Amino acid sequence: MIEKNFSDLYSESLNKMSDLTPKQRKVLAAALELFSTQGFDATSSSQIAAKADVALGSVYQHFPNKHALLAAVLTPLFGSAFQRSISEFVTNTLSVHYESLDSFVTSLLSDRITYINNNFKEIKIMFGQLLTNKEFLQLLKDVFNHELLVEATPTIERLKEEGKLVNLPNDVIVQFFLGQFAVYFGKLLMEIKPRSLDEEITYSSKLVINALKPR
Repeated sequence: MIEKNFSDLYSESLNKMSDLTPKQRKVLAAALELFSTQGFDATSSSQIAAKADVALGSVYQHFPNKHALLAAVLTPLFGSAFQRSISEFVTNTLSVHYESLDSFVTSLLSDRITYINNNFKEIKIMFGQLLTNKEFLQLLKDVFNHELLVEATPTIERLKEEGKLVNLPNDVIVQFFLGQFAVYFGKLLMEIKPRSLDEEITYSSKLVINALKPR
Protein backbone atom coordinates (compact mmCIF):
# COMPACT_ATOMS: atom_id res chain seq x y z
CA MET A 1 0.00 0.00 0.00
CA ILE A 2 1.35 3.44 -0.97
CA GLU A 3 1.65 5.83 1.96
CA LYS A 4 0.03 9.21 1.60
CA ASN A 5 2.12 12.36 1.45
CA PHE A 6 2.00 14.82 4.33
CA SER A 7 0.10 17.35 2.20
CA ASP A 8 -2.68 14.81 1.57
CA LEU A 9 -2.85 13.79 5.22
CA TYR A 10 -2.88 17.45 6.23
CA SER A 11 -5.79 18.25 3.89
CA GLU A 12 -7.73 15.29 5.25
CA SER A 13 -7.02 16.42 8.81
CA LEU A 14 -8.29 19.93 8.06
CA ASN A 15 -11.48 18.55 6.54
CA LYS A 16 -12.15 16.57 9.72
CA MET A 17 -11.76 19.62 11.99
CA SER A 18 -15.39 20.66 12.41
CA ASP A 19 -14.51 23.88 14.23
CA LEU A 20 -12.88 25.36 11.10
CA THR A 21 -14.76 27.36 8.49
CA PRO A 22 -14.10 26.68 4.78
CA LYS A 23 -12.09 29.93 4.60
CA GLN A 24 -9.95 28.92 7.57
CA ARG A 25 -9.19 25.57 5.94
CA LYS A 26 -8.13 27.31 2.73
CA VAL A 27 -5.92 29.75 4.65
CA LEU A 28 -4.22 26.99 6.66
CA ALA A 29 -3.61 24.85 3.57
CA ALA A 30 -2.17 27.84 1.71
CA ALA A 31 -0.01 28.82 4.69
CA LEU A 32 1.45 25.31 4.99
CA GLU A 33 2.35 25.28 1.30
CA LEU A 34 3.96 28.73 1.36
CA PHE A 35 5.75 28.25 4.70
CA SER A 36 7.18 24.97 3.42
CA THR A 37 8.31 26.32 0.04
CA GLN A 38 9.37 29.89 0.91
CA GLY A 39 10.04 29.72 4.63
CA PHE A 40 8.13 31.40 7.45
CA ASP A 41 10.01 34.71 7.41
CA ALA A 42 9.80 35.09 3.63
CA THR A 43 6.04 34.56 3.50
CA SER A 44 3.67 37.50 3.90
CA SER A 45 0.04 37.45 4.96
CA SER A 46 -0.93 38.96 1.61
CA GLN A 47 0.72 36.04 -0.20
CA ILE A 48 -1.21 33.60 1.96
CA ALA A 49 -4.47 35.43 1.23
CA ALA A 50 -3.76 35.37 -2.51
CA LYS A 51 -2.87 31.67 -2.44
CA ALA A 52 -6.03 30.85 -0.47
CA ASP A 53 -8.12 33.10 -2.74
CA VAL A 54 -9.54 35.04 0.20
CA ALA A 55 -9.45 38.69 1.20
CA LEU A 56 -6.50 39.78 3.34
CA GLY A 57 -8.98 40.87 5.98
CA SER A 58 -10.21 37.29 6.26
CA VAL A 59 -6.71 36.17 7.25
CA TYR A 60 -6.43 38.80 9.98
CA GLN A 61 -9.97 38.13 11.13
CA HIS A 62 -9.10 34.59 12.15
CA PHE A 63 -5.35 34.90 12.76
CA PRO A 64 -4.15 38.23 14.25
CA ASN A 65 -0.54 37.72 13.14
CA LYS A 66 1.75 35.29 11.32
CA HIS A 67 2.89 33.57 14.50
CA ALA A 68 -0.72 32.79 15.42
CA LEU A 69 -1.19 31.45 11.90
CA LEU A 70 1.93 29.28 12.20
CA ALA A 71 0.63 27.86 15.48
CA ALA A 72 -2.68 27.05 13.81
CA VAL A 73 -0.88 25.39 10.89
CA LEU A 74 1.22 23.23 13.21
CA THR A 75 -1.68 21.92 15.32
CA PRO A 76 -3.07 19.46 12.74
CA LEU A 77 0.42 18.87 11.32
CA PHE A 78 1.86 17.73 14.66
CA GLY A 79 -1.27 15.92 15.70
CA SER A 80 -3.37 14.05 13.20
CA ALA A 81 -1.19 14.22 10.06
CA PHE A 82 2.07 13.22 11.78
CA GLN A 83 0.45 10.46 13.81
CA ARG A 84 -1.29 9.02 10.76
CA SER A 85 1.96 9.00 8.80
CA ILE A 86 3.62 7.03 11.61
CA SER A 87 0.68 4.61 11.79
CA GLU A 88 0.89 3.98 8.04
CA PHE A 89 4.63 3.31 8.32
CA VAL A 90 4.11 0.88 11.19
CA THR A 91 1.32 -0.99 9.40
CA ASN A 92 2.79 -1.09 5.91
CA THR A 93 6.49 -1.51 6.67
CA LEU A 94 7.62 -1.89 10.26
CA SER A 95 5.27 -4.68 11.35
CA VAL A 96 5.83 -6.80 8.22
CA HIS A 97 7.54 -10.20 8.65
CA TYR A 98 11.13 -10.14 7.36
CA GLU A 99 13.14 -13.31 6.76
CA SER A 100 16.56 -11.67 6.62
CA LEU A 101 18.52 -8.73 7.99
CA ASP A 102 19.05 -7.46 4.45
CA SER A 103 15.34 -7.32 3.64
CA PHE A 104 14.53 -5.72 7.01
CA VAL A 105 17.15 -2.98 6.65
CA THR A 106 16.56 -2.29 2.97
CA SER A 107 12.78 -2.08 3.33
CA LEU A 108 12.88 0.32 6.28
CA LEU A 109 15.53 2.59 4.80
CA SER A 110 13.89 2.60 1.38
CA ASP A 111 10.53 3.54 2.87
CA ARG A 112 11.72 6.33 5.14
CA ILE A 113 14.36 7.88 2.86
CA THR A 114 11.79 8.01 0.06
CA TYR A 115 9.29 9.54 2.48
CA ILE A 116 11.77 12.18 3.59
CA ASN A 117 12.53 12.98 -0.04
CA ASN A 118 8.86 13.35 -0.96
CA ASN A 119 7.86 15.31 2.15
CA PHE A 120 11.01 17.27 2.93
CA LYS A 121 9.41 20.72 2.99
CA GLU A 122 6.70 19.75 5.46
CA ILE A 123 9.15 17.81 7.63
CA LYS A 124 11.47 20.83 7.68
CA ILE A 125 8.68 22.98 9.15
CA MET A 126 8.04 20.44 11.89
CA PHE A 127 11.65 19.88 12.86
CA GLY A 128 12.24 23.62 12.84
CA GLN A 129 10.13 23.64 15.99
CA LEU A 130 12.27 21.17 17.95
CA LEU A 131 14.19 23.82 19.87
CA THR A 132 11.13 25.84 20.85
CA ASN A 133 8.15 23.48 20.88
CA LYS A 134 8.32 21.17 23.90
CA GLU A 135 5.08 19.45 22.96
CA PHE A 136 6.49 18.33 19.61
CA LEU A 137 9.71 17.16 21.27
CA GLN A 138 7.66 15.06 23.69
CA LEU A 139 5.61 13.72 20.78
CA LEU A 140 8.80 12.55 19.04
CA LYS A 141 10.00 10.86 22.25
CA ASP A 142 6.67 9.08 22.62
CA VAL A 143 6.71 7.94 18.99
CA PHE A 144 10.23 6.52 19.38
CA ASN A 145 9.64 4.78 22.71
CA HIS A 146 6.04 3.61 22.36
CA GLU A 147 5.61 3.02 18.63
CA LEU A 148 8.83 2.61 16.65
CA LEU A 149 10.82 0.73 19.29
CA VAL A 150 7.86 -1.39 20.39
CA GLU A 151 6.84 -2.37 16.85
CA ALA A 152 10.41 -3.08 15.74
CA THR A 153 11.23 -5.24 18.78
CA PRO A 154 9.64 -8.55 17.63
CA THR A 155 11.58 -8.54 14.35
CA ILE A 156 14.79 -7.44 16.03
CA GLU A 157 14.53 -10.12 18.72
CA ARG A 158 13.71 -12.85 16.19
CA LEU A 159 16.63 -11.93 13.93
CA LYS A 160 18.92 -11.96 16.98
CA GLU A 161 17.69 -15.41 18.00
CA GLU A 162 18.27 -16.68 14.46
CA GLY A 163 21.83 -15.35 14.53
CA LYS A 164 21.16 -12.88 11.73
CA LEU A 165 21.51 -9.69 13.78
CA VAL A 166 24.25 -8.49 16.12
CA ASN A 167 23.41 -8.74 19.82
CA LEU A 168 23.10 -5.07 20.75
CA PRO A 169 20.37 -3.32 22.78
CA ASN A 170 17.26 -2.78 20.68
CA ASP A 171 17.27 0.99 21.07
CA VAL A 172 20.87 1.10 19.81
CA ILE A 173 19.90 -0.93 16.75
CA VAL A 174 17.02 1.44 15.97
CA GLN A 175 19.43 4.37 16.29
CA PHE A 176 21.44 3.00 13.36
CA PHE A 177 18.37 3.55 11.19
CA LEU A 178 17.60 6.97 12.66
CA GLY A 179 21.17 8.05 11.93
CA GLN A 180 20.74 7.35 8.22
CA PHE A 181 17.44 9.23 8.16
CA ALA A 182 19.10 12.20 9.86
CA VAL A 183 22.03 12.18 7.42
CA TYR A 184 19.76 12.22 4.37
CA PHE A 185 17.53 14.93 5.87
CA GLY A 186 20.66 16.96 6.68
CA LYS A 187 21.86 16.72 3.09
CA LEU A 188 18.58 18.13 1.84
CA LEU A 189 18.52 20.78 4.55
CA MET A 190 22.03 22.03 3.77
CA GLU A 191 21.38 21.71 0.04
CA ILE A 192 24.21 19.22 -0.38
CA LYS A 193 23.45 17.57 -3.68
CA PRO A 194 22.54 13.97 -2.86
CA ARG A 195 23.09 11.01 -5.11
CA SER A 196 20.12 9.51 -6.88
CA LEU A 197 17.46 8.23 -4.51
CA ASP A 198 18.25 4.62 -5.41
CA GLU A 199 21.96 5.16 -4.70
CA GLU A 200 21.24 6.84 -1.36
CA ILE A 201 19.08 3.89 -0.32
CA THR A 202 21.59 1.31 -1.57
CA TYR A 203 24.63 2.83 0.16
CA SER A 204 22.76 3.56 3.40
CA SER A 205 21.48 -0.01 3.46
CA LYS A 206 24.97 -1.43 2.92
CA LEU A 207 26.34 0.65 5.80
CA VAL A 208 23.64 -0.43 8.24
CA ILE A 209 23.70 -4.09 7.16
CA ASN A 210 27.48 -4.18 7.54
CA ALA A 211 27.23 -2.62 11.01
CA LEU A 212 24.47 -4.94 12.25
CA LYS A 213 25.54 -8.25 10.71
CA PRO A 214 27.11 -10.65 13.25
CA ARG A 215 30.82 -11.31 12.77
